[in-house]
Amino acid sequence: MGIKRRFDYLVPIRTTFRLKDPKEKVRETIEFAAAIYDVARKRVLGTYQAFVKPRDNPVLTQEEVKKLNIRQEQIDNAKNLASVLDEFDAFLDKNGILKENFGLMFNRHVPIGSKLVRDINEKGITLRPYFSKYINLRHVFIQIFKNNKQLLNLKKLEKKLRHKSIEEVLYHLEDMIDSLNMKFKKRFINDLDLVDNMVRICDKLIEKGFKFTNKHLFNTYHDAKAT
Repeated sequence: MGIKRRFDYLVPIRTTFRLKDPKEKVRETIEFAAAIYDVARKRVLGTYQAFVKPRDNPVLTQEEVKKLNIRQEQIDNAKNLASVLDEFDAFLDKNGILKENFGLMFNRHVPIGSKLVRDINEKGITLRPYFSKYINLRHVFIQIFKNNKQLLNLKKLEKKLRHKSIEEVLYHLEDMIDSLNMKFKKRFINDLDLVDNMVRICDKLIEKGFKFTNKHLFNTYHDAKAT
């Protein structure tokens, strides 16, 4: 068995993709946001947000504008995915964590396993080594429910669990935050807002004594079984 190592930094990431189109093989990324959370100091070192110009069709549909809360002018002024990922890499480097023990985090396995990496591969972009593994926040919560129930507000969950499984109940960030007896923070509800809520979850769990370690990592290319 490998040695369990606690992360010094967590990097929550949220991405938004084009709505499903049966004519397109890949749903292209159109927004990317992240934050760097310093575990020891319990504070955010910096945030990153960028809109991404689709390669195949840079014009959003009216449905996408309405549902995704992204304006066409934001896409018109955006860079392509390769440039955004370069900027993200520079953001990590500027904050001095590329050589440190940090873990990327997604709220569940779907965004990276099925969409982001597929989009990156389709465009022939070289995937950075740190994208090879990530923390699945939803899976962390399910394991906490099974093994450390005292960290959660069970009264909040009991009513929901009458009709749904724990996997269904803890599917969304709002439910995770609710189980920690916090309020979901809403602003304009873009990806950076959602990253902020992920940071609040990490902060609360660490405050309660939870430790994020390499044991919570999933393999990017073999995450089909991730919960």
